[in-house]
Amino acid sequence: AVKAGIPCRVYVLPGAEQAKILQALAYDAELIYSSRRFDHLGDGHLVEPYNPFFLDGLKTSTLEILEQLDWNPPDAIFITMGTGSNLTATWKALDEAESFRLIGGDPPRLYGVQASGCAPIVEAFKKGLDKVEPKRGCKMIFPDISEPNPILGSVVLKAIRSSRGSAIMVEENEILESIKLLAKTEGILAEPAAAASIAALKIAVNDGLIDRSERVVCMITGSGLKDPASIRELFKLSYPKHVKISGTKLKILKLLSEKSMYGYELWKALKIAYGLEFKLPTIYQHLSELIRMGLIVSKPPERGLGRRMVRKYHLTESGRRVLAES
Repeated sequence: AVKAGIPCRVYVLPGAEQAKILQALAYDAELIYSSRRFDHLGDGHLVEPYNPFFLDGLKTSTLEILEQLDWNPPDAIFITMGTGSNLTATWKALDEAESFRLIGGDPPRLYGVQASGCAPIVEAFKKGLDKVEPKRGCKMIFPDISEPNPILGSVVLKAIRSSRGSAIMVEENEILESIKLLAKTEGILAEPAAAASIAALKIAVNDGLIDRSERVVCMITGSGLKDPASIRELFKLSYPKHVKISGTKLKILKLLSEKSMYGYELWKALKIAYGLEFKLPTIYQHLSELIRMGLIVSKPPERGLGRRMVRKYHLTESGRRVLAES
């Protein structure tokens, strides 16, 4: 909008992530906070989740997935749900791809995913209902998948059932752990609303809904940088309190507080400064334990004077705190 010189108003529901709000402000949008839906704004041009142009835009993600898989569709696709627009668009894309004979065989089973704090679609599916009952008292922990009255709920229920899929509810801690798992294994930092699909896949495998031999796609719909608060919570560093360490380890911390050292250098310094004598491997055992305690860190190995690879050790802030309290 800003590029085209068109005024833009962004209506914000409670619980919206701060990073998304800041992004809108950066584009000079006018922010309007509201605690209710926006049906009363009939004179405005709203891009609602059921807007056919919006849904056609979303369905291109599924077409790109099929193209990357050489038009051999996966056995199952896991998609997180708020209003249900992403799953609806995926269903539409698969149906059109089959109509144009781009894909054949059995279409993928669709698995819709919601967080336990607000999962009206999952609850309707498990009750065998064709319509979603609006949910009161929703926990807005992850707003993108916390829609108490999903406008496309009925369409989503039809899509899931016609594809022989299912609807799965996941817990907050399972979502946060899936963020970490995805980052470690695939190098993708996902926002909670997206990582919920990974959490649901784990549940589906354990429950026998998905066989380990099947090809499965989990749609990751947003970056973790959109929800830094959840990332901070997940990777929050906790400093050790009242850590008890031996006299030798304390002396190592004291020496490292003066300057960073190599292992062999520390071994010699302990002998000179404190008269401690022990075999060289012992110093590396102490250093390894201090690293596990988070009190020191080591940099990648570098070549020393003798052309051997050597590693330098440094005191962390936690190490300084423990040293100050000892």
